[in-house]
Amino acid sequence: MFLTLFMVSAAVLLKGLGSRNPILKQHASTTKALAMAKELVIAHAVTNTLTPGGLTFPDRNSDNNYDGNGDCVSSGFNETLHLLGKWPYLDEQGCGVAVPAFDKPLQDGSGETLWYAVSRHLVKVNSSYPVLNSEILNQNNGWLTVVNGQGTVLTNRAAVVIMAPGGVIQTQDRAGAAPAATQFLEGITINGTTFTNYAFETGDTGFVARPADDTTNDQLIYITIDELMTAVEQRVTGEFKKLINDYHTACGKYPWPRPYSDPRTASDFNSVIGTMEGLLPTGTASPSNWGDVGITVPTWLLLNYWHHLCYYALASTTVQDGGTCTPGLDCLTVDGLDLPNDDKKALVILAGKELSGQTRNTFTGLTDYFEGQNASSGDNTFETKAADSTFNDRLEVVQ
Repeated sequence: MFLTLFMVSAAVLLKGLGSRNPILKQHASTTKALAMAKELVIAHAVTNTLTPGGLTFPDRNSDNNYDGNGDCVSSGFNETLHLLGKWPYLDEQGCGVAVPAFDKPLQDGSGETLWYAVSRHLVKVNSSYPVLNSEILNQNNGWLTVVNGQGTVLTNRAAVVIMAPGGVIQTQDRAGAAPAATQFLEGITINGTTFTNYAFETGDTGFVARPADDTTNDQLIYITIDELMTAVEQRVTGEFKKLINDYHTACGKYPWPRPYSDPRTASDFNSVIGTMEGLLPTGTASPSNWGDVGITVPTWLLLNYWHHLCYYALASTTVQDGGTCTPGLDCLTVDGLDLPNDDKKALVILAGKELSGQTRNTFTGLTDYFEGQNASSGDNTFETKAADSTFNDRLEVVQ
């Protein structure tokens, strides 16, 4: 009798597990697709050759279909209408020079294409990108809000929200070439406040991430602007380092910096012979100019004022001339690096967003852009450490 009961119970359990297995597989497939989408968005922002940090518009149904193209807005930009749509896996159309696509079509576990919402700060506004550099992190409005199932804000600084719509629920009807977002995504009221995944509205209360039930089955993932710009800043410091190294390779010497002054009002960004620390000479470099040694300063770097945020230091005139320096004597020292940390010839520092106490609009000196050892000049000593509320410089050793 006990054996019979055991076998019956086991059969019921296995049947239950078998019926749940497709749901578990579907959930796992959706989770994988969302994670892949997040990686692709960040990679796209970092490698964007037009403007690092810039993203594509979503694939909307404004052209009466979902064709995979990002639907750029050449005029009459409206964030309520233009910033939510399906995953744009083909190149952006409608704004002249096409923004490269996210390259890979992505579907959730139910077979539905993912949905994508993006902040207005990261797309072309009437065919042109806004200025995108670290100072955009000081912008407090225009980001997306995401809440959990209890209405608690998870973030109010999302640059991108990616959603998996799941299968049809309730009265949704996805027939036809371009059904509305409400046929894929849902909304919910929590403690009297309504959150809608299917609408991008000015002052919208936000997107909601909660476990699926009979009324909502959207799953989502988001990328904060802080997370996105951390990756973009790595690209930019790498670009600065490459420029200087390419110059050194081409003519056997480093370019002289420009004496540091308020980068927002500097009359030029030209080298001054004998300068050891200062602004990167993105204008005219000396002893040889960029073009004379076959190097082009990227246009996007200048248009987005990244050079305003860069500090460039050489150890000595001997190093500038292609020579060496003596560790602990006339080389650069970088506190926070593994030992030996006192043998550096050249470095660049990228300033992060304006921190509390810094006033770049009323410039007073290096302390308005840099922190710690990096905010003083002439001592050949710098520092690097993890970013926090009091320090956000990004230092890259050139050599």
